[in-house]
Amino acid sequence: MYRYAKGHHFLGRIYMAMLDKDERPGFSVIIRNIPFIIGNLPFARKRAEKHLLEATRSAHEIGALGLEAEASFDLGRLYATKDKSQSKLYLRDAARLFRQCKADFFLQQVESFFKEVI
Repeated sequence: MYRYAKGHHFLGRIYMAMLDKDERPGFSVIIRNIPFIIGNLPFARKRAEKHLLEATRSAHEIGALGLEAEASFDLGRLYATKDKSQSKLYLRDAARLFRQCKADFFLQQVESFFKEVI
């Protein structure tokens, strides 16, 4: 079940990367992948959301706090541009989970991003 949750998290991150304007690949990479981009970019936000929600649900179900926290953080980042209240909800959840895991490095990243969103 952990691999299932991690797989959904990984796919969610791939779709999130497609939305990130700062991490766009070079022109030659875009040209080689035009069919993939045209077929997936319009749906990237929804697919990222679907995979990340499934990752948080399944990670919660098996008690994988770290993975649940990572997926919650990614959901908070995904919602930051569209729905601030939803973003804050997931960022708070990620912070709580990282605190439980004693993952201070990731907790600092969440808190830093949370300050940007507010």
